[in-house]
Amino acid sequence: WATHVSTQFLTHSSSSMSFDRAFDVSEGIEVRSAGAGRGEGLFATRPLPRGTVLFRERPLVAMAEPGRARVETCERCCAFLGPLERQLCALLPRTDLRALRLPVVAGVRQLREPVPCPGGCGLKFCSRACAEAEMQEHHCLLCPGPAAQPGSCSRRGGLGKRGGGGGDSTAGGEAEQRRDQGQLESALASVGFSGGGGGGSSGGGSSTGGGDGGGGGGDGDEDGETPLLDEAVSPLERFQRHARATNPIFLLAAKSAAAVLRRLAAGDSPDAAMAPYPGPAWEDAVPPPPGADAAAFRETLRKLLTQSWLLLCAVLAPHTPAASSSSSAAAAAAAAA
Repeated sequence: WATHVSTQFLTHSSSSMSFDRAFDVSEGIEVRSAGAGRGEGLFATRPLPRGTVLFRERPLVAMAEPGRARVETCERCCAFLGPLERQLCALLPRTDLRALRLPVVAGVRQLREPVPCPGGCGLKFCSRACAEAEMQEHHCLLCPGPAAQPGSCSRRGGLGKRGGGGGDSTAGGEAEQRRDQGQLESALASVGFSGGGGGGSSGGGSSTGGGDGGGGGGDGDEDGETPLLDEAVSPLERFQRHARATNPIFLLAAKSAAAVLRRLAAGDSPDAAMAPYPGPAWEDAVPPPPGADAAAFRETLRKLLTQSWLLLCAVLAPHTPAASSSSSAAAAAAAAA
């Protein structure tokens, strides 16, 4: 008896990616070649009872789709959070269920109470283990909460503030910030960014959002909202608002980019840090809508991706490795995004 799962599904066709990094394989199962041109497969080493769990997948990064999830879920594993009464209130917003108390039914699993982000940004998790794992893997670089560790995005107010101490407030530091601000605006303008509240038109994706970092300042087109490139708007808020106004997949990409930087900081080589992300460029992977000009559609996606990357660089640049490896680190993190 044996079962085969395609390499495309298991490792995204990456021979360099370790199967064990993303999957927990059960006892009685081994991973080996399924034959020439067929990739790796899962094979039973002994008879297994019906219903045996063969493997459990651990997503590299995950988030609930912004604007779609009306119920509360864990930011890391997307498990539903309790109590059930609160979930029903979210699903039925026009019904007053505040006094609802459901009976406890024996044998029915109760939903876990939410655990707040240790940094205080407002994200919720199903357990302390999920919260700590998310913080260690990438959220420590993206958390804007008041209790976030030094060096997180909460400790910087703008592009060009290197390190984690809140930036240089001297005249030289302010001049550097103004220079970096001008460079950012110039770079964004070169890829069609209008400089308005939200950050441009949609590129074929959803236009609603939320995301890593506990939210960040509206959808970008509301009357009276601070312009996106105003110096009062933090780098993280700029990035989040642009993602919500264009495509929220960029919020998920930010987690991947931060995770790559964390692995580089832990001593991984650029190739090892990027091994889980071997796929094609985003603009080549997304099919154009029916009847759309494929070349024009890809160019729109490329511009949106470049805009998002420039904004994300302002958030994550202080966390890149030393100058000796900065070019490799930047290339690795860019590919992740």
